[in-house]
This record gives sequence, structure tokens and C-alpha cells, in this order.
Amino acid sequence: MDRDEARALMDGRLGEQLMKFPLRWCKPAFFGVESEPGNQVEVYNGTATLIVRGDDHFAITCRHVLDGFRDVQVKSNQAFFQIGNCPIDPLAQLVIEGQGDLDVAVLRLTHEQARSVVHNSDGIGEGFFQVGQHRPVVVGEGNGVAFAGFPGALRRHDAPQGLNFGSYGCGATPVTAANDERFICQFDRDDWVVRADEAEPQTIGGLSGGPAFLIRQSSAGLISYEFAGIVYQFSEDYELLYIAQAAAIFDLMH
Repeated sequence: MDRDEARALMDGRLGEQLMKFPLRWCKPAFFGVESEPGNQVEVYNGTATLIVRGDDHFAITCRHVLDGFRDVQVKSNQAFFQIGNCPIDPLAQLVIEGQGDLDVAVLRLTHEQARSVVHNSDGIGEGFFQVGQHRPVVVGEGNGVAFAGFPGALRRHDAPQGLNFGSYGCGATPVTAANDERFICQFDRDDWVVRADEAEPQTIGGLSGGPAFLIRQSSAGLISYEFAGIVYQFSEDYELLYIAQAAAIFDLMH
């Protein structure tokens, strides 16, 4: 997929649905310190990708998101961490985290937490994306991917104890570079096709941990998706989006 093909796909009749697809499988992951009643709670957020494999439910985010929580926890015994409306203990539920450039953290959810995370969700974060037991394919240069998450720039305080996390999704963009651990999408904002109720954010910090999906298109035009990885970094200066390969996450867990 090149840039023109991505734009053509998004300009088509299914453009809006393509953009919404990756949002179905993620929730905001946020943390902070409990505030006094009536005071506004201050939070930091990333994104958690929701994955199910067999009977196991996972929330995958970035190591640097957990490091942020660790810093808050050191400073206060009132620190909290939630995925959507579900409180969790991310350090106790940490399965494994990557090192170096593999900026990922895999959390195992209980069945009760998995139900709570998606409870009453319609569209955004409505379910866990099912993956198989086999190693995912390594995404290569020229493939097309979709990604999504919850930019901090779109987060709103609707009430002292109420938060609204705006979402952002990209339905199709080409991969411009790849190796076994990560792939990169490079694009110009002028080429983005935006179809959403939310305004396009000037910065997409907060997408860390958001899902990316490999787009498969058959000769008949049918579109399917495979889990491709999670967003872990965005370069504002060069408009580079860095995504950890799902295959590298699989290897880490094994």
C-alpha cells in the first residue's frame, strides 16, 4: 500500500468504518492520585490494547506508561490505575515487559476485569481482539496498517471526578520501514483523511499502547485484519509513528 492507495481506501464508502475498526479493541489506560471530593483529579493517560488468546485476556500497553505510574506510586500511596472504568493493579498483573527499544508491557486481566473493561461499550473498546496461538506475521515495508488510541490533547474534565477521553483513529496508512522488532509509518498531516466527531489533535501523545492492525484485501475487495502491534512512539519533528511488532511481543511472551 502506498500513500495514494491509503487515501483512496479512506476516501471510499467504507472510509469511516475503516477508521473506527481499531478503536473497537482499545481503551484509555490512565493513572493519577485520588483527589479529595469536589477537587479535580489529575491524570496521565496512554492506551491499552485488548487482546484475547484462548481463555486468557490481556491488556497491552507501553513500558513507559507503567514507568509513569511507578513514579506516581512512589510519591503517593493514593495512586490509582484504570483501564476504562476498571481499576487494576498493573504491577501485580504484569506478565512481562520489554527492554530497550521494545517498549511494551503485557498485563493479564481476570475474567471479571475483562467483563468490566468492555461493559456497556458500543463501538469504542467494545471487545477483545482474538489472536491465535501461532506467531504473528512480521509486518513489512509496503504493507498497509490501521491504528488508534486516545490522545491526551483530546482528554476533557467534564466534572471534578469525571473524565472524557477523546479518540483518534487512522483507517489506512502505509508502512515505510520495518525490522523484526518494529515498523514505522511516515506521513504528512496534509495526507491524513480525518473522519471523526473529534477534532484532529495537534499532537497524538497518549496513543502509546494503541493497537495497530495489518490490512488484508482480497482480489474481490474484501478486507480483513490481523493484529500487527502497538504504538509506542511518535516523532513530532519528523511525523514518524513507531509501532512494536506483534511478532516481537509474541516472542517476548514465550
